[in-house]
Amino acid sequence: MTGNVCTLFVFLVGCTASASLFQEKSLLWKMEAVQRPSSIGSLFVHALPQSHQKYLCYTRPGPEKFNLCVTNGMDVWSTGFSPQKLEEHKSTHGVKTCEEYDSIARDAFEKFAVSLTVLDNIAILKLNQDDQGLTFDLYKLSISEAKAEIQSVMFHLVHQVHHLQDQLKGAQRY
Repeated sequence: MTGNVCTLFVFLVGCTASASLFQEKSLLWKMEAVQRPSSIGSLFVHALPQSHQKYLCYTRPGPEKFNLCVTNGMDVWSTGFSPQKLEEHKSTHGVKTCEEYDSIARDAFEKFAVSLTVLDNIAILKLNQDDQGLTFDLYKLSISEAKAEIQSVMFHLVHQVHHLQDQLKGAQRY
């Protein structure tokens, strides 16, 4: 996640009733907001056999960027690729585009061809595709970054559930 910060001004207008008289209150708040991270791509739940701990693995794809993230709901690990590190990783593994990374991850998630090793501050995620495998080092995010990331994932999942419910309602009408 990038550290781009934008300033957001929120004008709140509140009305309170006092007998039949309404009073208007106005407040101007200045809030610092972290720029919204890129959308979430593929999702996969991975359980470590030895500990039965579950992890949500997911991608953050984009036309010129790609990150893999893993969370247990409290901590988050991310590749945090800079443009230069992403290009190095692509070159090392023979990957041409960021979309190809997302496709490889989605295929590995669907085939359960994923292995995860979680140490404390680092997680190693391996996507095993046929004879070729991709290995990613993911680094633990700070608490504030992890909170924002988990919040983003949670709202993404809620949005997906609502979208599926709408589709189901539409299908039931016919």
